Amino acid sequence: MGSFSFSDTDLQLRIDRLKAINEDLKVLLSEKEHVQLEIRALEAARSILLPKTASKISGLNEGSNYGKVKEAIEGSFMVMPDQFTVRDVENSIKTRFPKTDRPSISSYLKQFTLDGVLEIVKEGSGPNPAIYRVK
Repeated sequence: MGSFSFSDTDLQLRIDRLKAINEDLKVLLSEKEHVQLEIRALEAARSILLPKTASKISGLNEGSNYGKVKEAIEGSFMVMPDQFTVRDVENSIKTRFPKTDRPSISSYLKQFTLDGVLEIVKEGSGPNPAIYRVK
């Protein structure tokens, strides 16, 4: 078997190149995360600004609040702190949808978690609600 031999200069050049690649990757990841945040913000703004249009397009009947409540919950993510609970979302939407109960909101949050929009920071148990974060 042959052995590899590099001079100190060769090793330093390789190390410098790896550092440069690492910095390029950091910038690219940062740009990707920024674009993902912009997309989420635009989608949430659309759901707040166009709820009637969205419900008509999706074929929901005018008496149904399902699509409207879901959009209001999704839109509330824009104003939530980094970590939030079902109670925070309930307080955010209760003026528009006062009859929406906490278990229903919790079901929506679970669905958003399954869809990859939210992640659970801490599981809930008993009187302690789950803590969520927008991905």
